[in-house]
Amino acid sequence: MRRSCGQSRRIIQRRLINGDQVTLEDAFSYRISFQGKLAAPDDPLPNRDDLIQVKVHPSASFMREIRHVAKLERLAPEQKQPMIAAAEDTRLKLNDVLNPDGVLKLTGRWQLPAPTEEYRPSWLMGAVIYSIFVDRWWRGAHSPPYHRATPRDAPSTPDTIYGGDLYGVEEALSWIADLGVDAIVLTPIHTAESPHRYDAVCFETVDPRLGGEKTLAALLNACHMHGLRLILDAAFTHCHCCTNHAFQDLLQNQAQSKYREWFFVNHFPFSVSDPDSYRFYPAHPDLPLLNLAAAPVLSFFERLVESWMRLGVDGLRFDAVEFAPPDTWKSLGVCARKVNPDVALIAECVFESPAWAVEQLGVHCATDYTRYELIVKS
Repeated sequence: MRRSCGQSRRIIQRRLINGDQVTLEDAFSYRISFQGKLAAPDDPLPNRDDLIQVKVHPSASFMREIRHVAKLERLAPEQKQPMIAAAEDTRLKLNDVLNPDGVLKLTGRWQLPAPTEEYRPSWLMGAVIYSIFVDRWWRGAHSPPYHRATPRDAPSTPDTIYGGDLYGVEEALSWIADLGVDAIVLTPIHTAESPHRYDAVCFETVDPRLGGEKTLAALLNACHMHGLRLILDAAFTHCHCCTNHAFQDLLQNQAQSKYREWFFVNHFPFSVSDPDSYRFYPAHPDLPLLNLAAAPVLSFFERLVESWMRLGVDGLRFDAVEFAPPDTWKSLGVCARKVNPDVALIAECVFESPAWAVEQLGVHCATDYTRYELIVKS
């Protein structure tokens, strides 16, 4: 006898609340990490539980189904929370994933292969991605007051700061998830001068005005609880000329600066009052370009990408990719996939085509401003 959709939902709900394991097609993805080294490919796997770890991730569609059930059934919080918690990331021991013959029991199309240039994260295919301009979002109900924030009913200019933050994004996750969204992409969250934050002051610091590092970690956890992925904007190609410490050191020490390799200086001495003396983002002399091909610069951003991946970030949006050599984006992508094989890599192409980005940069998809302009003008 075939069960109705409603009956199936209630069975899933009841089994999750009772702490039972639920196996559904396309419900979970598996990430396998192996700590150790085999002398040959056909060597037997080690028999120690702590050498192999498997992380189980609920798919966005499955989490939406669970939330839908909880909403329809009007469950009390004490019933709903165990149901959601049961679908959180779980760490399994070796014996949990091996059959008696020592063969991995995880099967199906959700089992992840080793990271390769051709691999595409399954969750990205057909995903709906919701973009949030963090400052233009709302400020969290319990966020501390921000003296530079402009009232919402005041006229807006490109420099207007409204004070939206990561707390506000977290508070809206249930509403965002109910839209049928699979992932969120944020505008840059590092410390910066402007509301859009594409003029980095310090790349490795989450802006305290947005809530800081702990708030980002809490937002990531909350996103995953809601079945959402979180993508960060990797705006690495330019910074602010007046407050970025590396560029300021170069201005002060000129050719003797330890950051000489980090930027493109046409001649020394140079200054921001002489736009011909250095390279910058088109029409923005306040945004000097970084030399991502230089070893110390690339190494710096590789460490930053690794730290984001270890934190649990699900994707990267590489900003203004035409202003760095293709190999730098490939290197950053490989670096990200070493930590998170399921990471989504997206390129912002301003002048080039998406096909060029996918072929040359090793990303999974890219923006298409040509089509965008045609749609807007039509």
